[in-house]
Amino acid sequence: APRLAFAFIVAGLTAAARQRGWETTLVGNVGVPKRVLIYTKSTGYAHVSTPYAARFIAKTCKELGHYSVISENSTLLEDSTVASQFDAIVFVSNTGQIFDTHKEQLAAHIAAGKSIFGLHSIIGSFREDIVSEGGDYQQKKSVWTSHLIEDVFGAHFGEYPPHPPRQRAKLTVDAEVSEKLGLDLPRTFVHEDEFFNYNRNPAEMDGVTVVASVDETSYDGGVMGKQHPVVWYRTLGENKAKVFYCALGHDSENYTGKGSGYVASIVEAGLRYILDAPSL
Repeated sequence: APRLAFAFIVAGLTAAARQRGWETTLVGNVGVPKRVLIYTKSTGYAHVSTPYAARFIAKTCKELGHYSVISENSTLLEDSTVASQFDAIVFVSNTGQIFDTHKEQLAAHIAAGKSIFGLHSIIGSFREDIVSEGGDYQQKKSVWTSHLIEDVFGAHFGEYPPHPPRQRAKLTVDAEVSEKLGLDLPRTFVHEDEFFNYNRNPAEMDGVTVVASVDETSYDGGVMGKQHPVVWYRTLGENKAKVFYCALGHDSENYTGKGSGYVASIVEAGLRYILDAPSL
């Protein structure tokens, strides 16, 4: 009976998507226990890597035995009837005003104990860069239209610019934490990416578990201090909704098998954590 009921739910989502013209793709087999929204909308900078990352995440969800819907239609996060159908939401390198915060269903999603995964620039969403004239030069500052994403992940971008130019740096993995996640990574490794500076340091927050950090002595432009986290997880609310964030993943190669495989391994581990693993 549960398998049949789930089949009807998925069929309803598919029919609604087709009727409303949503850009969606369903993968997986009927009867799997979780339904995952892979949300790709950006109204600011659009990462070339986003479709590659979304397909990789969908493929991983299928391999783990779950359904996934890839969409950039904000109705999926604004309509309570539709949003409530998802067990997990994965934000993929989003930027800008990605949904109507007056209609948002993230709070209800978290209150129900459902999971959220954030990839790369999602913590920069709801930011507007304001240009002001200052003598012979221009200045930019960041103005936030919502702090909802910060409340979910624990931080958002720091002052403009939020990161130095992309470069190679040394990363350190917490061996004990990575083992709990089933994450098979070297204790240290070198990786090229954008390394974001945050408005506050998640490593100093109660309830945040840091998986990996970047060594600020190995690159130029870091301002977070001795521990600069780039991957972490936490739980929120009375029902302990699981939240996982990976700041890495700017380039498409991370998801196509042409890169080092480090980011792909982290994403896989994060998906296992939010979809299958008990709270750690």
